[in-house]
Amino acid sequence: MDSTPATQPPRARSFGWIDFWLLTVVVTWAVNFKAAQLAGRLPDGARLDPRTLIWLRMALVVPVLLPLAARLGRRPIGELLRLTRREAWIFAGLSFAAIPLNQFFFIWGMQHTSTVHGALLFATSPALASGLSHLTGIDRSRKRVWWGMVIAFVGVALVVSRSALSHGAARTDAEPGLFGDLLILGSASAWGIYATGTSTALGKRSAMDVTALTMTFGLAWCTVLFGSVAVRDLAAHPLQSLTPSGWGGLLYIAYMGALYGWVVWTRGIAMIGPTRTMLYQYFVPLVSMLLGVAFFGEALEARAVAGAALILTGVAIGRRG
Repeated sequence: MDSTPATQPPRARSFGWIDFWLLTVVVTWAVNFKAAQLAGRLPDGARLDPRTLIWLRMALVVPVLLPLAARLGRRPIGELLRLTRREAWIFAGLSFAAIPLNQFFFIWGMQHTSTVHGALLFATSPALASGLSHLTGIDRSRKRVWWGMVIAFVGVALVVSRSALSHGAARTDAEPGLFGDLLILGSASAWGIYATGTSTALGKRSAMDVTALTMTFGLAWCTVLFGSVAVRDLAAHPLQSLTPSGWGGLLYIAYMGALYGWVVWTRGIAMIGPTRTMLYQYFVPLVSMLLGVAFFGEALEARAVAGAALILTGVAIGRRG
């Protein structure tokens, strides 16, 4: 991945190589849902505390990502970490929104709402990011982009509702409630804030640098907020007690879901802007459904096909808007 800073990047409307890389992230994040269910699993079927997993994810990524960013930028780590006061505040805010706030609100919210409500409410993050980008002047959106978002969101609703019905979610999910729904909206808002705010950090720094610094600050936040929980949890359940699938899931969400996914996503924001990059978020439930059909024998229903067509159409319209 190119480590060259993207100063005032052009908002390309034509499809290019970055769109291919963003699609690989979509697949990575679709698999990430299953990996997250396995991560931290113990032999008795229990799992590590979600706050411990959030901390472990950053603790695994930062020691790899920081040296990698420094090497690609051809300067020592100390120089990479040398920030102005303004940059320090920006990365402190971005990391807080993207990591402890977004991830903890999502995990907590999904315990108090249904899969359908959670998926649909989190699918508002592209619109939230676009609205914030438009209001702040970071990335002005045309009407065509907004129409694309509306069409893709309807497609997501069809795909997600189909998935919930086929899995009997009404019997196994938590009951939808205002508290859980508000937490998921908070998570979606935090992710939208990160996508928009990242543009302010990309003026003099590469996508690799921005991701490395965001996760370094994120590790600091997680240590402050979740460190005591993680220490107690790991004292009771040492890492060597994890099952092979528990280790596999943990390594996947760290190095594929976080390291690879975030670097490419941030590069996408640098090249085509936060609004057009966030459109690809709509593909995640679609790819999750297709993986279920391909590998778990799930049926492909007419509702799902219609939803897939709307997602493809909406993203195509918005991407070229």
